[in-house]
Amino acid sequence: MLVIVPIGPAEEPPVICGLCRTPYKDDECPTCRTEREDAKGVIEERLRRDREQKDRLIGDVEEWLGEQG
Repeated sequence: MLVIVPIGPAEEPPVICGLCRTPYKDDECPTCRTEREDAKGVIEERLRRDREQKDRLIGDVEEWLGEQG
């Protein structure tokens, strides 16, 4: 007679990300999380530069209008 019993808890197989196919065990895919955080940083930097350019343009227009009046 042969008896087979587990010695320890069974290891859960990793989840496969539906977007990038990366296997992971955490709550979310680390590859997609990194991509999302990188994209967020790029967007925030672009918004900051756009605001600075807008502020400079408004300043230039106000200065020009002041010279005209």
